[in-house]
Amino acid sequence: MQYKIVKILPILLVFLAGPQLTRLVHAKGEIVEAVVEIAKPEIYRQVVAISDLHGRLKPTRKLIEALGIASTEGKWTGGKTLLVVIGDSVAKGKKSIGLLRYWMDLEAQAKAHGGRLIHTLGNHEARLIADPNSYLNEHPEIVREMEKKELKNISTATREGKFLRRMPIAARVGNVLFIHSGTVEHNNWDELKRDYQKVFEAKNYQHDLIAGKKSVLEIKMWGDEDQKIISKNFQRLEEMKIHTVVFGHEPGIFLDDITKRTTALTHGNQVAINIDFGMGGTSPSNKARAIVFKDPKGMTKSKLDRSHIRTTTKKAIDAYLEDPDFCMDEFLRALFYSRG
Repeated sequence: MQYKIVKILPILLVFLAGPQLTRLVHAKGEIVEAVVEIAKPEIYRQVVAISDLHGRLKPTRKLIEALGIASTEGKWTGGKTLLVVIGDSVAKGKKSIGLLRYWMDLEAQAKAHGGRLIHTLGNHEARLIADPNSYLNEHPEIVREMEKKELKNISTATREGKFLRRMPIAARVGNVLFIHSGTVEHNNWDELKRDYQKVFEAKNYQHDLIAGKKSVLEIKMWGDEDQKIISKNFQRLEEMKIHTVVFGHEPGIFLDDITKRTTALTHGNQVAINIDFGMGGTSPSNKARAIVFKDPKGMTKSKLDRSHIRTTTKKAIDAYLEDPDFCMDEFLRALFYSRG
């Protein structure tokens, strides 16, 4: 009788624990989290987001240092900071692998200090996972770096491969959504989480929800300025009670002509903020951006309070403005410094 109880215990535990333990078992000891949700962002001191750094390790390190998140030596100094990287750290630049390793190191350090680093999927990471051979043929700069680092592949047997496959599709912090293209395909938040979770657990990285031309990682709609499509996207976000979406993917949207364009697109009480300033080289600005939410608790409100959006101190930023590898400019000062 004792033998039978022991025999059935693992099955009983899986049943009682529900989906979370099922995911743990499926991932062989690691929970697959397709969508990260942080309902109480006030546990963090600040929330910082950056995107589309495309293999440019040196200026990225300078950006992170200027924001007070890590030292020159790569040591986490952000304390209880939540850092969200909204995809596309790979390709175009010369240090894709180096940048992934930088994020992995900071991820471990952040956790030890009460902070957190979340790197969501960009369309480039998704392509790399879905079809590594084809993608690497298109990006010989990554192959050259891998050869120098004696990295034969980016499979699940490597740290880099595991890190890529742990990247969620999106992160929701309060009522602010961080997602690569700034778009959603669902009208219901629970359905969105359920559908992506199924795809991730099946390891079906070629699924249309991830790899499709109109997926939330690939589609580009903001630059086309199609008001019907944009309004529909805002409507979906509103139904999910999301008042702000922060994204990359389309270099320079709302940004390049700073004398004529605003820094964000508003729609009633909702706002879309783009933080891709062309690190991949497709924007003439060739600069990077960061956005800092200094009042994480305010991210749970029904409307974004822009007075709490800013960057680090003027002194820290000014130290890098003359450096051609760095990127912040007058535009950032006007938007991100605390008002009043």
